[in-house]
Amino acid sequence: MRRLKGLGLGLVIVGAVVSAGLAASSAFADSPAVGVGSGSAGVQERATVELQDQDEGTRVVYQIVGEDEADIKSGRISITSPIARALVAKSRGDVVDVAAPGGTRTYEIVTVRLE
Repeated sequence: MRRLKGLGLGLVIVGAVVSAGLAASSAFADSPAVGVGSGSAGVQERATVELQDQDEGTRVVYQIVGEDEADIKSGRISITSPIARALVAKSRGDVVDVAAPGGTRTYEIVTVRLE
């Protein structure tokens, strides 16, 4: 497994990790998913991403949008936010570490949908 450090972003990206037993939630079940081997570039602006917090085991869903559209209460995060920058160009199964005010958070990308 390789680890890449983001330049000046305070984040570390871990190469694709195979996870057993993680199933996509029903909200994503009927949607075209992007992932390893799909031929897609992975996470990008306008993508909706389901993440699993590796420390707490909880799942969150974010849509990556432009700065003017961001609204965390509605689950829309800016493409320039630390978490979005860590996710861009990654695919389902990748694990990312994000520097947050409360400390580093580790997320696995469970599902990616392009809107």
